[in-house]
Amino acid sequence: MSDGDYVHQPPSAENAHVPRSHPIVGRIEKLRHFRGWMLSRTSHRRVISLEGDVVFVVPSVTRPGISYDVFIDEDGIIKCLCPDYTSRAEACQHVVETLYRFFPKIAPPTPSKQTISAIKPSEYYAGARRIHKPPFPYKEGLAESTRHDQAIAGQDDRLDELLLDLAGAIDGGKCNTPPGRPSLSAGEMIAVLVLRQHHKKSMRGTRALLTRRGLARNIRFLPCKNTLISYMASPKTTKILQKAFAITVRPFRLMEQDVVIDSSGFSPWFFECWRETDHNELSFAGTQWLKVHLAIGRLSKAILGFIMTPNEGKDTGDPTNLMPLLKRIRADDFDLRYVIVDNVYLDKERVNGVASLDAQLVAPIKKKNRDKHGNVHAGIRSVEAFARRNPELYDELLRARQPIEGIFSVEKRDENRIKAIGSALERGEAKAGRRDGLYTARLNEMWIRMIRRNLLQINIEEHLRNRRISFAKGSMFSHVREIIETDEAA
Repeated sequence: MSDGDYVHQPPSAENAHVPRSHPIVGRIEKLRHFRGWMLSRTSHRRVISLEGDVVFVVPSVTRPGISYDVFIDEDGIIKCLCPDYTSRAEACQHVVETLYRFFPKIAPPTPSKQTISAIKPSEYYAGARRIHKPPFPYKEGLAESTRHDQAIAGQDDRLDELLLDLAGAIDGGKCNTPPGRPSLSAGEMIAVLVLRQHHKKSMRGTRALLTRRGLARNIRFLPCKNTLISYMASPKTTKILQKAFAITVRPFRLMEQDVVIDSSGFSPWFFECWRETDHNELSFAGTQWLKVHLAIGRLSKAILGFIMTPNEGKDTGDPTNLMPLLKRIRADDFDLRYVIVDNVYLDKERVNGVASLDAQLVAPIKKKNRDKHGNVHAGIRSVEAFARRNPELYDELLRARQPIEGIFSVEKRDENRIKAIGSALERGEAKAGRRDGLYTARLNEMWIRMIRRNLLQINIEEHLRNRRISFAKGSMFSHVREIIETDEAA
């Protein structure tokens, strides 16, 4: 047996939850094996065990102040969030170090004396980062603006590639296809709906577009208008879209710690209300608006979560949906630091709720938040204290609220609305005395818009960070968190 092979031994009591075999078991590259063993013997390194020996925080060697999470769950799945593991899906030095420190019974064998003597210190990190980073052809001008322009110029081609990758990353499953029509897989349906919304095409125009771009072979058939309406009104489609949205959010998980949250009514998104006339016909009776509660990342401007509600009624207010939205984001493994909101969210309940998530609420403090003596109300004093200790950071975070207003402005444009949902479904729902199908259709339309926006933002971030994302491989954008210095002692 070579130095780079795992030894399969019966698990001891200390690591009984790790099975004898798991996806990472196999050959470990020799240098990674050696580095992990060397690091495990370094006494000054502080490796923290969390959540009952399931998560291990391993500090980086080459990037001071940066740590990576190594996961070992009850199913024996081992994973590290460092770029080496995410690009190769094979054991990195952090995984090997964790095994030596916490699971010695299933750790690789100790390197032989011949191996130790053969590797020189100058070779410890030779070829350590084997991450494929295809270069971009920009050579002059402002680097960031040039790459941004290149991303915009090639966004249609890259969107096609990302959609096909997303379709492959979604598990199988059939859609609710009307009788007599072929069945689309979940991935194919996502590709059709997002492409149609992105290019603002009719179904006939979408068919010609897919043929022209060579994508028709990836989709078994293109649904007609009635089939599309059937998809949009189906709760099963909602679950598929939610899963696809979660996949598009995943690459930003290691980048974003600060979220910006706001709410807005969507005027193009209305229920057309119909009523029966004396002649047993339907006449237009008005509209009912919908409200979208949105959360975006401060750095990437990607959509991290949203909730859609009616414009009025129970649980439709902006502050009411803050905590449910944050809990959804936390469920996607985002480590929240600052929650940036408008003044309407500033009250004792919301401040305490955000603090319970180990985050800091940041909001503008207005005159109504003070008493007649100018003192801030008791429940929100922690927000004022943060602003007083960190005035420059506070102003910077408040300015981060501007992009979310731009997103609302763009998404409210009438040309972004999927017209196929139109009056056919609305009239049918009115005759049947229902509204669930129409609300589901509008909700699914919002999921489609958010998926499209995240794909476009991924394209921009790829150029800015000189990386390529693959949903199927689970690749991430950044392992380095932005470090913000605060003057908490002031």
